[in-house]
Amino acid sequence: MRYHQQERSRDWQKDEPTKWAFESYQITAQLYVEAAQNPEFDYDYYPKHSEIIKQRLAQAGLRLAALINEIYK
Repeated sequence: MRYHQQERSRDWQKDEPTKWAFESYQITAQLYVEAAQNPEFDYDYYPKHSEIIKQRLAQAGLRLAALINEIYK
């Protein structure tokens, strides 16, 4: 893993669950605006948002792992 990715991963693991929820809120607010402007989802919808999907899945995995590690210390 590259250094900047390791640093970012450490930051994600330190974040509080309230921050996770607020991040999701910000993303969904943006997606709702887009959906209101174009309610007909087309083929480009997934590729257009695939990077944020990948990032959120990575964050969820790292954060869950950190929680599990903390529980079983």
